[in-house]
Amino acid sequence: MHRRADDVPGGPGHRPESVYDFASLIEDLDYEPNRCVIIGGSKVAAGVRIVLPGHGCQTTILTRSPLMETATLHHVDAGLREYVVSMMADRGIEIVVGAETLEVLGNGKVTGVRYRRPAAR
Repeated sequence: MHRRADDVPGGPGHRPESVYDFASLIEDLDYEPNRCVIIGGSKVAAGVRIVLPGHGCQTTILTRSPLMETATLHHVDAGLREYVVSMMADRGIEIVVGAETLEVLGNGKVTGVRYRRPAAR
């Protein structure tokens, strides 16, 4: 999954059928995925991050910055942020902070997402 289906890494016109943005996910998803990669940590994806793992979908979140620390979530205090992120981890969601998404893999249907982990400090 990607926050904007027209902005998928991999070059112009590269949009495999199983890549969704928030709107198309609601409208077009007609099956229950068993594996999901969410690219981005915005508040728009928050509902998706909570719902899919609850339905048995193994979920990974790739985000450049810490979850729930974007400018649009300036009103969320650190305690609530820590609670939500820890609940996601408790539900088995893998969170990769500092990830750089490089490419959505697959020919017609997504088979994986290639990304770079942040450099160790």
